[in-house]
Amino acid sequence: MKKVSILMTCFNAEKFIKRSIKSALNQKFKNYEIIIVDDGSSDKSPKIINNFRNNKLKKFFLKKNIGRTKALNFGLKKCRGKYIAILDADDISTNDRIGVQFNFLEKNKNTDLVASYYKIKFVDKKMTKYMKFESIKKLTKKLCSTNLIAHSSVMFRNAIIKKYKIYNENYKYSQDYEMILKVLSKGKLDYIPRYLTTVFVDNNNMTNSLKYKKIVILDRIKLLIFSITKLNLSFTRTIYNLIIVIVLSIKYILV
Repeated sequence: MKKVSILMTCFNAEKFIKRSIKSALNQKFKNYEIIIVDDGSSDKSPKIINNFRNNKLKKFFLKKNIGRTKALNFGLKKCRGKYIAILDADDISTNDRIGVQFNFLEKNKNTDLVASYYKIKFVDKKMTKYMKFESIKKLTKKLCSTNLIAHSSVMFRNAIIKKYKIYNENYKYSQDYEMILKVLSKGKLDYIPRYLTTVFVDNNNMTNSLKYKKIVILDRIKLLIFSITKLNLSFTRTIYNLIIVIVLSIKYILV
């Protein structure tokens, strides 16, 4: 059994996939596998993936696009690691990320999921934003209303996949945030105060596409309601979330 499975899903990521795979293969920690699921890409992504020859890589090419959430669940079934590390196809990890997070989870047996600080590189603006957290208390408080954790910065125990039913296919875009909230409501999450991941933001990616605007808004509304009903929120935070739900509902109608 591998100690860690790095899970990467890909859809039309020809501009970034090579860089991401290289960062996964460049880890100092050696007891890991990389599960790559190409979700029916129509660009050169499959060819780029196939150009890599390494026994750590396990490649799966879906004949048609099934969506990110289903592709993630397909990949999870192929993971054999004790821990699962996520690396999106347009992001990169530092070469010590896997080892650092593995050691953290080995030492902290009650922690289900660990994240880290991360950098956000805006491709068009050529600028970098540094995302860090003041404390786990302040982070968990903010997570009740918005997701501050980068998907590519998380590592979680394989054992929690069934426990939390990761990932929920009712969410087309915000499946990572829904996962975070489920861990927050039933288990324990933490973070490592080091920049272990760089997230690249491209105005042409799925997040910024007009096609997904309503999906993103609807997912956010559902997750705010999840926070209100499943988390032990203060009265002030509950009212705050309800106000956001109302604002987003109006925005959803107008988009």
